[in-house]
Amino acid sequence: MKNDNNFEESENLTNNIKKFIPYTIKDILKMKFSKNPFLVESLIPEEGITIISGQPGSGKSWVAFHIVQCIASNKEVFGKFKTKKANILFIDGDTNFGEIQRRLKLMRFRQDRNIYIISEQDIMVDRSQDLERIINLIKEKNIGFIVLDPFVAFHDKDENISGEMKKVIQAVKKIMRKGTTVLIIHHHRKESENSRFHSAQNLRGSSAILGAIDSQIEVRSDRNNPKEIMVLSQHKARRSGSIGTFKIKMSEQDKIISFGYIGESFDNVPQRQKAEIHILDILESNKEMGFENLFDDNIAGETVFRDVLNSMEKDKKIKIRKIDHGKKLYSIILANPVS
Repeated sequence: MKNDNNFEESENLTNNIKKFIPYTIKDILKMKFSKNPFLVESLIPEEGITIISGQPGSGKSWVAFHIVQCIASNKEVFGKFKTKKANILFIDGDTNFGEIQRRLKLMRFRQDRNIYIISEQDIMVDRSQDLERIINLIKEKNIGFIVLDPFVAFHDKDENISGEMKKVIQAVKKIMRKGTTVLIIHHHRKESENSRFHSAQNLRGSSAILGAIDSQIEVRSDRNNPKEIMVLSQHKARRSGSIGTFKIKMSEQDKIISFGYIGESFDNVPQRQKAEIHILDILESNKEMGFENLFDDNIAGETVFRDVLNSMEKDKKIKIRKIDHGKKLYSIILANPVS
């Protein structure tokens, strides 16, 4: 919502656009939009839909709370990504107020923040009366950012059926079109839990969900330090190029939880180098992996990956073992093997 000077360029554009009215190219080119179309720089598009996803226990909700805290106070997320200040509605469908209070205290939330929280209620976004209540609350409190955690708690449809998910997504879009930015916390498929193949396709449910959103960020625990380090990967970025993968630290000191950015994204790294880093990262903790577990189309194409694997074998960084039907398994060659 337009509750900050940063939003003046939009001039209530969303409210002025009428339904079923065709616009000429001249009309569209005259429209004024914000020069920075993000509520959270590079991660969360303004007046769009973003999904943060991962396995249970990966820290998704903690990350969401941190983002809420930063947007409420106009501070940088993870100390790196700039935000625009907004009023916030956090609807929790999974956690009671006791646990919410514990998290708020651990993160030192201030009492005067422009944050509103709903919990312990049966809310379905695709149920007309509930959708109306949410929209009325957005208008009443001038909400610019809304969090739904977790997605499964806000509908009773089969997530694997495209037609049913489209109805739920349409309801979420109605919320977004009231001038608010939507963040959804969602789970990954169970079969992806032990997989080293990180992809947007790990998102649970129909492809209609992934197709409808503007940004998707995967959260997973770092294998070397799962208690403190999280690895975040942006698999979809509709409004800009993906920032790739980076690491953050969630630390607790003197009963205060804080977040910090500790790893650079691969923005300026050539595709071949990105692919090699990705391959080595996977093979360091796995004895042998097939190509399907090493390939990530968010980094480079299949041809690039196969070429990099061949070069890595020539450079004696990895070895290849052929098995039945021409399939190959790849493993890392340790520089100083233990006898």
